[in-house]
Formats: sequence, structure tokens, C-alpha cells
Amino acid sequence: EAMNLTNVYTMNETAAWLWKGIGSSDFTEEQLVSRLCEEYEVTEEQAATDVHALVEEWIKLGLVR
Repeated sequence: EAMNLTNVYTMNETAAWLWKGIGSSDFTEEQLVSRLCEEYEVTEEQAATDVHALVEEWIKLGLVR
């Protein structure tokens, strides 16, 4: 399957850190929440809310399925 590389997406530092961490592997939101909580001083509830919104945006942009 060919990818359309004509679009450029920008991410904030935290989103880019998470993106880089997943690489090309499959991931769950729970895994991202765990990584976020390990790296930053954030509650699990806030991390889950933020990760869900981020993943929804990635899906909307076609970056993940």
C-alpha cells in the first residue's frame, strides 16, 4: 500500500516523544498512558484523557488505524 507523504504534521514535544516511542509497532492507549505517567508527573486519569484525544487526532489524520 502506498503512502501519501505530501502532508506534513506537527506535534508538540510530548506527542512527538510518544510517536517516536511507538515507532512502527502496534500500541494500545493503555501503553501510551503508562509511558506518559512514567516520564511525566501526570495523573493516570489526565494521561488517559490526553492520550485518547491524541490518538483520536492521529486516527482523524490517517496516521494510525
